[in-house]
Amino acid sequence: MEDGLHHLSTAELVEFVCNHKFKFRSASVEEILRKLVRRAVDLIQEKDPEADEDGGGDAEHYSEERMALAEELASLYNPQLYDLLMSVLSSPSTGTRVSAGATYFLALLTAGTSSNAEALRTRMTNKTGVVRLITLLSAASSSVRFNALLVLVNLLRHCPDVHAEVLRLGGLRKIAMMFGEAVEEPQQNICLTALLCLCESKLAAIPAELLRMGAVGKVLSWIGSRRTSKRVAHKALASLASLVDLDGATRKAMFEQQAVVPLLSLLRRAKTEELLVPALELLALFCGEKEIGNEPRTQCLQVAGYEIVMELAQRATESSILIQALRVLCVSTEVDDRVSVRVQSHPTFLRHLEELLVSEERTSPEETRDPMQVEEEGDSSHSCSIPSASDVGTMIRFLSACMSKWAGEKAEHAGPSIENGGTELAVDMSEGGRMMTEE
Repeated sequence: MEDGLHHLSTAELVEFVCNHKFKFRSASVEEILRKLVRRAVDLIQEKDPEADEDGGGDAEHYSEERMALAEELASLYNPQLYDLLMSVLSSPSTGTRVSAGATYFLALLTAGTSSNAEALRTRMTNKTGVVRLITLLSAASSSVRFNALLVLVNLLRHCPDVHAEVLRLGGLRKIAMMFGEAVEEPQQNICLTALLCLCESKLAAIPAELLRMGAVGKVLSWIGSRRTSKRVAHKALASLASLVDLDGATRKAMFEQQAVVPLLSLLRRAKTEELLVPALELLALFCGEKEIGNEPRTQCLQVAGYEIVMELAQRATESSILIQALRVLCVSTEVDDRVSVRVQSHPTFLRHLEELLVSEERTSPEETRDPMQVEEEGDSSHSCSIPSASDVGTMIRFLSACMSKWAGEKAEHAGPSIENGGTELAVDMSEGGRMMTEE
């Protein structure tokens, strides 16, 4: 059969498949599906306009060629072929490889924003497509399960009504279980894409259920693992950030997750700005959230997390990393004097900040202002008062003022200090927040 099908056009191949009856376990069906998948992949790649943008050549020729490719690709969206695929996926006699091929083929066709893809997604949502996909999430084969989730992700991304269907049909529990099964990068990537789509749902119950079912806990374990790829780690951070942005009980439940240690593990091994910045942003949110108590900061202190942050600030060559590292220290020292003590006890960090501040004042002098009056970033209903300033000088002054506040409160409780008897940090706010140590 391979030789006979090789010379058929895509439209002829689709017609051949639709007009012949096959046993769903047969090698013929498996081979035809493999050929259809290969055709779809090739056509999608060739049709990509960016592939032809080389700045030269005959524009009319390229336009005609692209139109021909589009017509050939459109033949794969034959309604009869879709009905055949759904019959294949509904039959108990269908072999594993055939089911895997059929689900992957549907994943290719339901992706993107073309009118054909949109029509196919509509067809799936109007009939029993969503029910069939959720059933396949429990298939014996992991390939079938994750391919089915990939199709479902395409529907979740483009069809908002599918969110309610997934919730109603018990799909969230199955999706959450797949987070525990995902051990390879492609599987983890599919799960995270699903999580990002579900976090955008207008139904608040969806992200709350995923939190309750342990999906987010699994994401945190990926962040903390050395085996996790940079791609997965970056998407995992984006998923957590989307959950933190939610309001109400979901936001509170998110902050109750044990996120500090995994984030610090990532900060220890990460080298790039694209991972360090979002990880530091999340750490600042957890350490600065007042409603959940001292636990995040206590964890950070116990595992030398603030030392990691201070080292990142000292090594930073990008201002974005330095700013976010200072932000973590600012929000922590603002509410916890233990962090202030830890920062002051670092052998080199304060001197480094002093040098940074001197350099900052030379290059961009500012008017003297009370650093504790820095405006808060984001929604004022949130308890974490993160400085919105993006310049190093303001962040250092804010950190200096926070430590000065705790030092003042301690002095009030301790009474007059013994003359010449201390070496603790003194913060001189009269000179722009510059930090000085007593000799």
